[in-house]
Amino acid sequence: KLGAVRFYLHHPTTMSDDQDNDSCQYDDLRDQLVCIVTYKGDNLNVWINYITLLVNVAVAFWGLLLHTKHRSRSGSMDGTRLRCYALGCLVFVTLFQLLLCTIVGCYGISIIWCAIGGWMFVERRRHAGSSRNAEAFLAGITKVEWAVLLADLGVIVYYLVVA
Repeated sequence: KLGAVRFYLHHPTTMSDDQDNDSCQYDDLRDQLVCIVTYKGDNLNVWINYITLLVNVAVAFWGLLLHTKHRSRSGSMDGTRLRCYALGCLVFVTLFQLLLCTIVGCYGISIIWCAIGGWMFVERRRHAGSSRNAEAFLAGITKVEWAVLLADLGVIVYYLVVA
């Protein structure tokens, strides 16, 4: 229900008396999932993480389209198969994040955008081929991808400092 989302976004510190302030443990699964994906109503964390997620998804999708054109010409994994693989990875890591937080009471979506950033990095390594040449690998990462990976690192460092 949207009412639950609005409640969490507008009342970030309102919790039941028996609830730990650092967890998203609820008896109702829907309430728990809303708590997880809304960072318990912390708007700053919502903005930071959803913008980071959106940028990572957009750049990964753009890179996937760009590099699958090259792959289909090189005889490597075809573009459709690689896109299905990428979508499967995204679904898996999203379900993993939600299941993990449901079990341990954590909240957030940072595992998802971190996994996308890691996937971009690994794909560029794969794209560089069997070459052990670091220069070829680094040249395969576009400036936009570098910017996103560095921004991801910046968000990780931010959370390291404020935690």
